Amino acid sequence: MELGDIFAALRRRKRTVIVAFLLAIAVAAFSLYKPDGSPRATPAFNSQTRVLVDSSNFGLGRVELSSSDTSLAGGGFGDRAQTVVFFVDSKLVTDRIPQELVKATSAIVVTPLLKTPVIQIEVTADTPQHAQQMATALPKAMESYFASRQAKASTPQLQRVEITLVQPATDPVAAPSQAKALAILAFLMVFGAGLLVAIVRDNYLRTRATRDDAGDSDTGASGEDTTSRKARKAAKKAAKQAGADTPPEPAPAS
Repeated sequence: MELGDIFAALRRRKRTVIVAFLLAIAVAAFSLYKPDGSPRATPAFNSQTRVLVDSSNFGLGRVELSSSDTSLAGGGFGDRAQTVVFFVDSKLVTDRIPQELVKATSAIVVTPLLKTPVIQIEVTADTPQHAQQMATALPKAMESYFASRQAKASTPQLQRVEITLVQPATDPVAAPSQAKALAILAFLMVFGAGLLVAIVRDNYLRTRATRDDAGDSDTGASGEDTTSRKARKAAKKAAKQAGADTPPEPAPAS
């Protein structure tokens, strides 16, 4: 089926196309909004901060943590930035933050920057204020936790991990939402299915109409043949009757 034939079929079935278009819009709208008109997707906002993980007596990026501290990280890690990553979103740290902010936070993504002892922390929360406040509170909570932990472990002062803020919490921005992408996908799927139905239905109806026309033609030809045969038989019968009713001519006198 060529492209021109497809467009011609869609023009002939424009009612089906219009119904499919309206149905696709309805499905997309339903995927975005609840029946009461409120959006289905919860608004989210991101804020980022960066901290430097260092100590006074060691080169950037490496330190020997006490055995009690490294065991909490699941093993001895030479790179302390990698080790600290395991603690950022743990309850050991978040318990030092107001629970209002913790409950408002939907995600904390911690990314060590390549070949540096710097950690980037991205916070996602339900409001711009909560996102920025949580991004501000996390470095302070991390610093408080490690200071308390290392003091209890009697880690030598010069070997203690220090958390230093190198980038304050950025201004919050709206987090990318998948709701619109899902709505567009739903629209395309429903509308595409409607177009396919329109094309298949047009092809079926045209094929059936062609078969009906061919059947009518065959029936008409058969009807004409039958009428001709009946007419010839009637004519022969009439001729015989006419011959029987005519008296025979008298024989000539000898």
